[in-house]
Amino acid sequence: MANETKFTGNADHYSKYRSSYPDHLLDYLVEQIPAGSVVDIGAGTGIFTQCLLTRGYDVLAVEPNKEMRSKAQDLLNMELTWHRRENEYCFTQC
Repeated sequence: MANETKFTGNADHYSKYRSSYPDHLLDYLVEQIPAGSVVDIGAGTGIFTQCLLTRGYDVLAVEPNKEMRSKAQDLLNMELTWHRRENEYCFTQC
């Protein structure tokens, strides 16, 4: 199954039922990784991306599935510019 279609038809359920990451895990990551730029590969609906953004990181998110990218756009509630690169999509904040 191609990465572009793997979650097609499941984005609504994923965004509704997939819980966020525990604060203690995110706190640990912040202690280990200095502030700056990070990459979220397979960003899905943007749950982890949002966690990183709220902790002050600049995030480059990569998500090949159109429906999942749409959910990320809704969740992050910000202007994003998606760039197509070899069957993957990345966003940058406008």
